[in-house]
Amino acid sequence: MRKLAVALTAVAVLLAGGCRTGGDDPATGAGQFTRPIVIGLVGARSGAFAVHDTEQIAGMRRAIEEINAVGGIDGRPVELITADHGSDPTRVGAAARDVLNRGADVVVTSADSELGAPAALAARRENKVSVGGSDAPQFALRGLGPLHFNLYQGGPTESVVLAQTAYGQRARKPYLLVEADNPAATALCAEFETAWERLAGEGSVAGRGTFTDLRRSLAGQVDRIRAADRADALVLCADPGAGVDAIRQVRAARVKLPVYTGSGVDGVSWSTVLPGLTNIYHPALVATADDDPRPGVADLLATVPFTGSARYALYGYLAVQTVARGVAQAGTATGPELARALESFQDEPLLVGPTSYSAVCHAPIGRPLTVLRVVGGRAVHFRTVPPADVPPTAC
Repeated sequence: MRKLAVALTAVAVLLAGGCRTGGDDPATGAGQFTRPIVIGLVGARSGAFAVHDTEQIAGMRRAIEEINAVGGIDGRPVELITADHGSDPTRVGAAARDVLNRGADVVVTSADSELGAPAALAARRENKVSVGGSDAPQFALRGLGPLHFNLYQGGPTESVVLAQTAYGQRARKPYLLVEADNPAATALCAEFETAWERLAGEGSVAGRGTFTDLRRSLAGQVDRIRAADRADALVLCADPGAGVDAIRQVRAARVKLPVYTGSGVDGVSWSTVLPGLTNIYHPALVATADDDPRPGVADLLATVPFTGSARYALYGYLAVQTVARGVAQAGTATGPELARALESFQDEPLLVGPTSYSAVCHAPIGRPLTVLRVVGGRAVHFRTVPPADVPPTAC
């Protein structure tokens, strides 16, 4: 816990030291910082997504406890309120209005574009900042407007980092296998190919294949992978369930190529699904095998509950940390002023790494991304990769 405590002391100087660039919050009266800063989570306490938002709440509470323990932000405590959308996109708007009507200064969304977007749009209508994590490119300024900020680097950054990782591992002719009826998967592979050709040159992809229904065998695709000219890596773009099943079939067919895939498989219990599995690479927000190199990450993960991937607990912690830093700089939680403070972040030292936003990009696309490697059925830290030349589609 010592590393996290040291980091917390540094944060305390920023939050309690009055380093404000804006004016007094009009909701409190001139110079009177007595009203809490209210953060409203529009999340799931029931339904399929509840397990993830429960973890996000745990991360938020941990960050709030730390901030309030050192006096809050300019003397103002931070308070969390929640509203349940039941994992139903049609109920998100009403849940967002609930937290806004109860005084939320900032809205935190579910870490899912379908469940998060309606909450962000509701916050925007009330001139409030919203934050949330998603790999969807539209989950930032371009898709949700000037008051929403993505906590995650985004799918395009994943594609670039996967290309850099595969190239660094001396792959030169990857074969791309895509879940064809999945737009996010299609985008992941398309962006990978663009990034790959910048590294290896045009025409350096060994081949491309698609699948739509894993109830059928992938035998045909496996034959094409084997027949592809000098294929030395497999890039798999699919949702987590389809991706795991595809990896199972590929390995069962004795195709031993290294597999590079998206962050959706983060948290899969490979030792249960495919004991002994090796040479799978994927990005993640952090490493969870007690081997993340960033100070404080392991300490935090030892204190918040999570199952599989730690991303949701981390999104919660990161949401509060991001908002707190922004309010400390702006001197207010008022939407436009807070948004300008967040846009001023340049390598802001957050728990998961140096984070930057700007007036034209509301996703931290340049923040280094963790890559995990599955070895013997266990996902371990492989390297932390600074992305190069990420397209602005994630902004």
